[in-house]
Amino acid sequence: CWICLDDDPHPAPCKCPSYVHRFCLARWQLERLGRREERECRFCGTILPPWQETLLPKRVEPASEAIVNVHAPDGSKHCIPLRPGLAGRRHFMRAVRQALHLPHHAQLEMGFEVAVP
Repeated sequence: CWICLDDDPHPAPCKCPSYVHRFCLARWQLERLGRREERECRFCGTILPPWQETLLPKRVEPASEAIVNVHAPDGSKHCIPLRPGLAGRRHFMRAVRQALHLPHHAQLEMGFEVAVP
């Protein structure tokens, strides 16, 4: 790699005979942000792959709905959907109150446990 000097061969992103790691090239491009070298090889003029594809995480769409298990003091368990946004929160709170037979004005305290995969 002409940037980190590792001798492990990698595909060349342009017509030049030198090899370069995709990650090394992306960092190099980012350091030249706004200049011609961000987009083109400075030696042969080939358009380089966008650095964003390598350095930025892939966009993950949020889940449309999660299921929350609500455990009542009487030992019963209720599976209640939780949707994103303020409307989803309101719907969840109404469903919890209904499942636990709580009046609208009763204050709720909740704790959450999340299992790490």
